[in-house]
Amino acid sequence: MRSRLLAIAAGLTLAAATQVVLAAPASAACGHDTHPDLYSGGGIYFQENGTYIRTGPHEGCTALGIGYASEGIDVHCVVYSEHTNWQVWFFVRDLDDGTAGWARRNDLRIPNTVTVPFCVQ
Repeated sequence: MRSRLLAIAAGLTLAAATQVVLAAPASAACGHDTHPDLYSGGGIYFQENGTYIRTGPHEGCTALGIGYASEGIDVHCVVYSEHTNWQVWFFVRDLDDGTAGWARRNDLRIPNTVTVPFCVQ
């Protein structure tokens, strides 16, 4: 019985350690950085009701501001974020107020087929 309790305790400790390890990259992915402007093709716009611009390519990252459809957008490059089930995120700059950061592809209007280069790591 004692060895069975020790095995259960060891399993719970391992499970707790695994959760900490899996949670750690999400916060690390929120560091604000910059990327070279690798795209100048146009055809990408903020949503009518606003698009969050974040410190990293993850919905849990801090919002720096909101870009609106009436404002210009400068798209720099794109990444697939493993922290959000491989969603596509664009590094953008709001041309009205200069806010630069990450916007989720689903939160942008992309009416034309465009090819945006991957961000340089």
